[in-house]
Amino acid sequence: MNESMKRYRMIDIGIFTALAIVSEMMGFFLHNRLSGAGYYISFGILLSVAAMIRWGRYGSLVYIIASVPMVFLATFRFRPAYWSIR
Repeated sequence: MNESMKRYRMIDIGIFTALAIVSEMMGFFLHNRLSGAGYYISFGILLSVAAMIRWGRYGSLVYIIASVPMVFLATFRFRPAYWSIR
């Protein structure tokens, strides 16, 4: 594989990862803010499947990296008062 194709793959996976992170965080915050929200659809999974179809095993990095911020958000139950300096 030539250098330009490797660079294109990394840029493409980076864009997919950024979109997956944003969609996962938006889904998490909206699910917690909206009353009566029983479930939500994860668009991060859809983006990671599209990346895996395009790039094979390298595309699986999209969801692995996108799930890291969700681990911290779910663990700390992101509350602005918790993070404020006292």
